[in-house]
Amino acid sequence: MENTTISKECLACGKIIFKRKTCSQNYWSTVLKFCSKKCINLGRKHSEKSREKMSISQKGRKHTTETIEKMSESRKRFYRKGGHSSFYGKPHTDEIKHKIALSRMGEKNWAKRPDVRRKISAGRYGLIIGEDNLRWHGKRNKGQYSKRALLRDNFTCQRCGLRDEVIMDVDHILPRRKFPELAYKLDNLMTLCPNCHRRKTLEDHKLYPQKWTNQHTKTKA
Repeated sequence: MENTTISKECLACGKIIFKRKTCSQNYWSTVLKFCSKKCINLGRKHSEKSREKMSISQKGRKHTTETIEKMSESRKRFYRKGGHSSFYGKPHTDEIKHKIALSRMGEKNWAKRPDVRRKISAGRYGLIIGEDNLRWHGKRNKGQYSKRALLRDNFTCQRCGLRDEVIMDVDHILPRRKFPELAYKLDNLMTLCPNCHRRKTLEDHKLYPQKWTNQHTKTKA
């Protein structure tokens, strides 16, 4: 019981350390100066050689799906309890702002890479349709198919050859009311200018006459 009364303060945090019975006098006086490993490593920095070794050992290593899920769950719990990022409320210095600006200029910017730009434009113009598209809601979108047809025909009328990115329409080669199974087939779509679109609809009415029904008698006229 006499050994437990011997104590001293931790050099890092100031916490009182009590001497144990198993602790020798030499170890107590020379080695034991901190209360925990956290206080021992406080203020220490890795040398350049150790940093190089650590970077080489960590290259090519990826987290498994289980560890990624655990990390995301722990971060969610942390933010739910009112936690903030370590950079919360700390403004960037001028040097850091300059580094961030340089990292986002030219080819270094990830959003300006050609492969990323292709993916963004493909998703925007409807080239990726169905379940592969991030905006997929389980339904067919007519606008996606029309945009694909416009890009395929380069916004050029397939009859008169007029090119305009504003006024061009997309029409079915075979009418949708007569061939509903071809409504969402890209091969059945063509780009037309407003004048040619009107002429084609008149031709379709002659080739495939529409049967009108009388709303009052419920009989075909």
